[in-house]
Amino acid sequence: GILECKSLITDKISSDIKRAREYGAKIQVFYEGEPEAWEKLHLWRDRFPFLFDRLPVAISRPFLMDSEQQVVRAIHMLIEKDLPELRDVVRPGGDSDDFSTLAQESVKWIKYAYVCKIKPGSTAADLPSEAFGNPFDKRTCFVSYAQENPACPGLTTAQQAKLKDVIARNRLKDRLFFIDHISLGGKHFYLQTEAAEVLSFSRYIILEDVDHSAVDRTP
Repeated sequence: GILECKSLITDKISSDIKRAREYGAKIQVFYEGEPEAWEKLHLWRDRFPFLFDRLPVAISRPFLMDSEQQVVRAIHMLIEKDLPELRDVVRPGGDSDDFSTLAQESVKWIKYAYVCKIKPGSTAADLPSEAFGNPFDKRTCFVSYAQENPACPGLTTAQQAKLKDVIARNRLKDRLFFIDHISLGGKHFYLQTEAAEVLSFSRYIILEDVDHSAVDRTP
């Protein structure tokens, strides 16, 4: 089970825990890591000490990949199975949540219908207002790519094709995307936006290939 530090211990929760113990179910506690989280869990430890027979595992929404590995490792130890490579298992959830805090005036989030059609050299002003949206209940995507021609910023045709393939294979058509030269509109990412929020809560799409004919081949 996953415990939030401020969760209330209701009659239903108490009943479910009691039935699980009577059934002999194996229990592993996960909790949302936050400052002083362990101290805040004292009500649960006092009321249900047997839940903590196994060391609880801290997970965190901003650190999705690390949390996934923690969950997979703990569950496989619990059921006494060999730990698989993470790429061979279905990844836990975490892409559906409240991401509305990423809606900020300093960043423009691009919809899928437009993200692979932006012409090199275009700016946010060249796109219609309906090309943008505000994050809500789906994790956003941060697109990292090599700027092959700094004088004409943007994705090349090859990079757009790669991005479109990645989006299709990972079922990300319902997401909003960050592409720096459009999303920032000339602003400095670290000085004029909530960069920490964007980087912490977004998925990363890394387009690492650089064409041999690129003006700037810096990866």
